[in-house]
Amino acid sequence: PCMPFVILPVDINASSLASIKPFLLQVITTVAFFHDTAKQQIMATDVMRQVSERMLIQGEKSMDLLQGLLVFLSWFNPHSFLPQNHTNFLHLAMALTVDLNIDRMPGLCEKVAMEAASKAHGIPQPAKTISNDERRAVIGIFYLTSQIFTSFRKVDTLKWTPWLTECVNVLIHAQEYGSDTFLVQLVQTQRIMHEVMSTEYDHAPVQFYAKSFLSDLDSIGSPSGDGTMATVRRLQYACTRTAIWERSFATLTANKVKENDLRQRLDGMWRCMEAVKAYIDVYMEMPPEDYLFVPFGVFAQFAYIFVVIIRASSITTDGWDVKALREYIDFSTLME
Repeated sequence: PCMPFVILPVDINASSLASIKPFLLQVITTVAFFHDTAKQQIMATDVMRQVSERMLIQGEKSMDLLQGLLVFLSWFNPHSFLPQNHTNFLHLAMALTVDLNIDRMPGLCEKVAMEAASKAHGIPQPAKTISNDERRAVIGIFYLTSQIFTSFRKVDTLKWTPWLTECVNVLIHAQEYGSDTFLVQLVQTQRIMHEVMSTEYDHAPVQFYAKSFLSDLDSIGSPSGDGTMATVRRLQYACTRTAIWERSFATLTANKVKENDLRQRLDGMWRCMEAVKAYIDVYMEMPPEDYLFVPFGVFAQFAYIFVVIIRASSITTDGWDVKALREYIDFSTLME
């Protein structure tokens, strides 16, 4: 339910999926085998071995591999798999979008240009068309790479381009699946967070930038509803608001910030903490058994939120009440 980037038709069964996309079925089976983590780790190792052999040795390029990687990376939870391999497979997934010619508009692909040249010389070639499954996949790769960038400041992400905007618009207008609305909201919110963390704040006060980003965030709409998808949306929303206001803490050290400067920052600093608390409140509402179902990105976001908390609670500048902050966030409950 939290994986809108890979859609299975409602009428498909395991036997049919095994015949058309065997690798995707294998990955789904692997990530769903959480009731036996020892066995799951063996299955995950086999998945990684297959990806290496089929992509790097055999040079295979298929949507079966790409969709399987999307599912695998989305539930690449550290208690199950080897976390140091996550970045490697993320890069392989990005490379696969390029090799499948779905990372840009069809007319810009080198393969399409070659086909057009062949057609001009009398050799007919079929026109390149992009399916909605391919649109969801390339948007999903942007989302996953962007999450790693915003959570850990690592990985060169798949760049957001007018082509991805067009993919989003096509999915919105097609209304093929209800989960496409969830996909669009997730990606648009993550895109704002990515832009926040990629923007230099040297030319105007943080409040000016924050107002602009918050306006974009509000245009997407506040998350509502119940269930796991709604929880993931609420976490994404709170995490993005945290990032918007986090810049209020920039260069905040005792020997750099003047008293007047601190007063100007306090509103933004506290808004950041309010967003942090909103994230933690939603996170703590999840029953422990749901941790097995939520995607890896939720834990990546939590790592980012935790770093923000540690940073805020370590400030010793006069005028910043760390004791009040620790009471507000309730560190003891969080650490438990």
